Amino acid sequence: ETNKEALIREIKEELDADINIDKFLTTVDYTYPNFHLLMDCFICSFKNPKFELIEAEAYKFVTKEELDNIKFLPADVIVVEELKKTI
Repeated sequence: ETNKEALIREIKEELDADINIDKFLTTVDYTYPNFHLLMDCFICSFKNPKFELIEAEAYKFVTKEELDNIKFLPADVIVVEELKKTI
């Protein structure tokens, strides 16, 4: 399974949604105290705007400006900073 195939599968399993992978965003290489994370991140879009929370408890759509008001995990900060450059 490629990283793109895994992403498509995970989104289907967790949100019952089909996505397009539009472009590569960044690779996060971060070491937490108990594990090392190496994660490829992509910009994606929904093929259909309908989705259902299967594994997640909640979601929220935010603007670029609101991103600075959210406390992200350290590795996620890397992704958010790259994302802000593209939107």
